[in-house]
Amino acid sequence: FREAYDLAGRHGLKRTAHAGETMTASPWNVIDAMWQARELPNLAALAKRGVTADFTTVKPLNSPTVWTSIATGRKPRAHGVTDFQATRITIRVPTLFERLALLGFRVGLYGYLVTWPPAALPDGFVIPGWLRHDDRVSPPDAWDQIDLSPWVMAYEDDLEREDLLRLSQVEFARKAARWNQLAAAFDLDVGAVVFDSVDTVSHRFWNAAFPEDFRPKHRLPEPAPKEHRTAIHEAVRRMDLAVGEITSALGPEDPVIIVSDHGFQAAGGGASNVWVPQLSAALARADLDPARDGFHVITRFGIVIIEVHEGPFEEREKTLERLVAELASWRSSDGERLFDTNVIEAAARPAGQRMSVFRRLKQWGIKFVMQHLYKMNADRPGHAYIFARPRDDVLSDLWPNGRIEAGGKQLEIDEAYYRDSFSGEHDPVGIFIAAGGPIARRAQRARLSVVDVAPLIFYLAGAAIPDDLEGKLPSRILDAEYLATHPPRKVAADTLAEFPPILEAVDPVEDRELVEKLRRLGYVR
Repeated sequence: FREAYDLAGRHGLKRTAHAGETMTASPWNVIDAMWQARELPNLAALAKRGVTADFTTVKPLNSPTVWTSIATGRKPRAHGVTDFQATRITIRVPTLFERLALLGFRVGLYGYLVTWPPAALPDGFVIPGWLRHDDRVSPPDAWDQIDLSPWVMAYEDDLEREDLLRLSQVEFARKAARWNQLAAAFDLDVGAVVFDSVDTVSHRFWNAAFPEDFRPKHRLPEPAPKEHRTAIHEAVRRMDLAVGEITSALGPEDPVIIVSDHGFQAAGGGASNVWVPQLSAALARADLDPARDGFHVITRFGIVIIEVHEGPFEEREKTLERLVAELASWRSSDGERLFDTNVIEAAARPAGQRMSVFRRLKQWGIKFVMQHLYKMNADRPGHAYIFARPRDDVLSDLWPNGRIEAGGKQLEIDEAYYRDSFSGEHDPVGIFIAAGGPIARRAQRARLSVVDVAPLIFYLAGAAIPDDLEGKLPSRILDAEYLATHPPRKVAADTLAEFPPILEAVDPVEDRELVEKLRRLGYVR
């Protein structure tokens, strides 16, 4: 039994009705059209001999949460993963992969989210997805067992659109081959490989690919370059080729499941700007040195967050004041400030300098926004955090030919800022395709929940289904005769062997680096 998971964002298109139009929302519009145009032969072949379904997800609608619900068969309130800062340590319940491994199945995971630090699966492997904090894999010699060099998706630098398009091509060119080599080397029974690129390009290129999805005032002012208009379709085509490469290495009756963790749709208010201020030069001009003055720029992508480190109170207060003054100096030629800036004080204040009740309440409110909207943990030790949001209304009026003042220096706006934008947002319905083994041939599209995948995989593997799973075995997509001769078995979850806990702590420095990666990608703002 083999299995391939496809993190393809949403292959579909949900259209929004404009005045005078009636449109039908469906997560399959785009992929169905590409099938009809014979552009996706491998996905179409699987669907023809199997089943397709609308794949409903869970909230909060972000990839770590949904992929963990798929892996555990449980909803977020049970498994505990709700944001991008989660690690394998965060997950409070067993995963289906760990349970199957303890039952003697050889299990492999490549690129699956929330698998760092990697668990030691008996006779299997774990190569964590891009949310990893370092390059550890399990077993440590996993890459040495194949003839291809290691490759994992990485978002290390400021990502301009052309960089993302190139990275997308690299992922599809390299990942499927490495997956096949790993699956063969470990002689897998169950495996999951996750691709990220359709999701990544859909966030940025939805308005270029589907301008008709946006109201006229939200459309691009002029046609996008061809490589932008075709980016999403090209990524789906490459995904189809990757699926073909993976399934060609399987037996004709090996069950294959392909899912997306969510869909995509046009952002309701049109593309949103993400401003990236060029802070390094400005801080150098202000004679502010991170190492000497004890601070760290956590992110500047869409939101500026600066941590002033613990240290002598008066010294750090001076650093804090200078940083706030530098940000306050960024103004338009009309004198309008370019940042809304707030400070969270983390260090205990000296005697006699206690904050007023009003100021303490304001601090609490700012901290709440940072933690719940921007996914930034402000409870870590430190002196203070600066939280500065670029003012989109002012910057949009200045872009692209305006001038600003920063630290007393006159600059063209494109010398001070890089502008990115996001026009595609998550939709709660994704895709499900399954074929092979006891999967029925079903022409009519079904409807499944993400928590139904775990009981399905236990059943396809011939294992009893733990009774603590929240999903149900989707019997309607299984061959009726096979189901009658192989009735599903249940097992009490408390009788199953428990996987050893993973107790390794996360380094706060690595945590800050992860948050910066998320902001570069637009997942956290």
